[in-house]
Formats: sequence, structure tokens, C-alpha cells
Amino acid sequence: MFIQRATLCDPFVLLTLFKAKKLYAGNTATRSILPEFARRKCVVKQDFLTIEAADFKIEEAREAVSVDPRILKIFYTGKLHEWKGIKVILEALALLPDDVKYEFTIMGNGPARQFYEDYIHQAKLNVVFIDPKQVPRSDLSFYFLSHDIFAFPTLHGEAGYAPVEAKLHGMKLLTLDFSGLIPNLTEGDICIQTEGKSADDVVHAIANSIEAQYRQLKEQVPAALQ
Repeated sequence: MFIQRATLCDPFVLLTLFKAKKLYAGNTATRSILPEFARRKCVVKQDFLTIEAADFKIEEAREAVSVDPRILKIFYTGKLHEWKGIKVILEALALLPDDVKYEFTIMGNGPARQFYEDYIHQAKLNVVFIDPKQVPRSDLSFYFLSHDIFAFPTLHGEAGYAPVEAKLHGMKLLTLDFSGLIPNLTEGDICIQTEGKSADDVVHAIANSIEAQYRQLKEQVPAALQ
């Protein structure tokens, strides 16, 4: 929230807001941080970005994608800011027993990427980075359908569009209880309860959930492939 509000100290941002005839915000929280003169002409439009199955290659990807059932594959796509909670997932992966086979794909760029890369190198985690500029939005279907879990542990309490797109593809979500995703959760999704827990408790809860998902996946693997 500090970084979002600090943007409003930029005179060019203020000038843009002042000269605009109308402003749109995706939610009331965004509107609330605007200066009063900007709030008066700001309209909250929650369907500003719509998510349609026709925007993706779901059927094409479903026919082309093959999944290795011996590896639990976790996926995240979005901006790499610290408040997105990616570090929480990385710390949880570092706690997994050696026999848990996983791969965490991060599609995104942002100011926290080097921070994440340094931790990944230090903890020797199996993480793959993908430049989102190289992947058209419609091709996200191939990533959604080739992974088991979509991780979205946002720490700022407002859900984004990526997890809704993941649910459109039938993915299982892993999120925190204050992420804003509760209305989108369905049976099988993982919602980590945070009330009364320390940060370490939350990380351990995520690690336990990921390990449980791996054990469940492994039980379904034919003996010939194990």
C-alpha cells in the first residue's frame, strides 16, 4: 500500500489524473487511495477485464499437453512484487522432504525477481522462470493444463485475474484465506488459514499441503512408472 500511495507523489501521475475526464478502477480499494479530486470522477468497474474461454486455447492445449505424474508441478503467473507472496511458496518448498519431486514455474518479471533468484540459488530449489512477453495470453492454456496447482498466496488481500483464469482451466488453487479468492474456490482447492498463525506457521502449513498433494499424486502413478 505504501508503494501504491507513493506513486501519487509523482507530479506527472497527478497531472494525468487531473486532466483525465473519467477514471476507472478495478475495485474500491484502488479508488480509495486516489486524491479526492480524482475519486470524484472515478468509476469502479469490476468487469473492466473480462475472462472468456474463447480467449484461450483450452481444447487445443488439452489435446497437446502431456503431464508427468511423478512430479508435482506448481505454476504462478503475474508481476514479481514481494507482496505477491511468492517468497512464502519458496520457503515452503525449501522445507519439503528430499523425496518430494516438484517443479515450480514462475512466469513473470518485476523488481523482486533477483531477490527470488538469490533465495532459489541459496536453497537449491527446482524453479523455472519464463518471460511472459514470450507467451501470448491465449497460450497460457498450455501452462495451466500442464501443471497441477496454481499458487497465488498474495499478501495484499486482493485477488487478481490469473487465478480466475486458472480455475477456468480446472486447476487446483493454493491460496491464503485473505486473498480475496474465497468466492472462486471449489472442492479440492487449498486455502491456508492464517488467523492466529505466525509467518513460520503459514509456511509450514503450505509445505504440508504441497507434500500431501504430492503423496496423493504418487498414489495414482502406475507401479511401472514409479
